[in-house]
Amino acid sequence: MKKLIASILATVSVVTIFATGAVSANNNEDKPFGFTLPAYDWYVRYTSGRSKMDTSPSYVNFSSSVYGSVQQYGVQFSVHGGYTQNNCIENCTCYGTSCIIKPGTARRIHTNVKEWGYSYAFLGASAPNSYVAGKSISGVWSPDSTGSAAFAN
Repeated sequence: MKKLIASILATVSVVTIFATGAVSANNNEDKPFGFTLPAYDWYVRYTSGRSKMDTSPSYVNFSSSVYGSVQQYGVQFSVHGGYTQNNCIENCTCYGTSCIIKPGTARRIHTNVKEWGYSYAFLGASAPNSYVAGKSISGVWSPDSTGSAAFAN
């Protein structure tokens, strides 16, 4: 009888784990981004929109730039929201309009994309000053995160 009860409990536990995982899945697959930064002063480049599944922070791993000015000053990253993957509407970055991330750094960004009713997140990047404008950058990002990277904002 004890073996039967233990077997039933084990089965219920496994089913519960799989059911919970399927319900709470995040869109945390890292996808590449690459930009040539626009001229300094409020111009932003965006990725295509990606489905935002929950209220977790977005994730950016700014992996490379060969320019010394980008290494020194970093890049302004922001997360925007929209209703479709081609319709970027509003900057949803918490605690300001953007945050500086330097190359070789992985960071999470607090956002209000889901809280403000948007279904898609867009990663935005802009030059923090004229020394960084026109430079190329690349990395990976995801609209949702489950990791423990430090916060940029």
